[in-house]
Amino acid sequence: MSCCLEFQPVATDEIAKILLKTSAKQCLLDPAPTWLIKQSSDIISPVITAICDASFDQVTFLHCCKKAIIRPRLKKPNLDPTMLHHIDPSPTFVFLSKVVEKVVDVRLSDHMNQPRLLPFFQSAYHPHRSTETALANDMILV
Repeated sequence: MSCCLEFQPVATDEIAKILLKTSAKQCLLDPAPTWLIKQSSDIISPVITAICDASFDQVTFLHCCKKAIIRPRLKKPNLDPTMLHHIDPSPTFVFLSKVVEKVVDVRLSDHMNQPRLLPFFQSAYHPHRSTETALANDMILV
């Protein structure tokens, strides 16, 4: 088993699916409206595919994707907004960074789900496992 993780090349149809599934939330830093990117996914997918592959090959993340707009958000609506500990920062990321993040998430999840990489009874990072399955496994082992 190799200690290094190399990401598989990204497929254009994979990016097209991600574009269609990704939330249409807009960031003020986005160069184009999110709805337009999603609507023209068949045209823009090859470009984003090339960006993802280049990012993985060069082990870098685009500078424009490292930016976000951060707004204050109350933790709960009934809290006092003048108290700073009641406020959380709420970032809105550039749309392209969300797409790259999703590709990385898929690659890492696939890697982590390889046989014998994680303990069999570990629930975290395993699909279809939860706190309930962890507790059920503990009950079986007792």
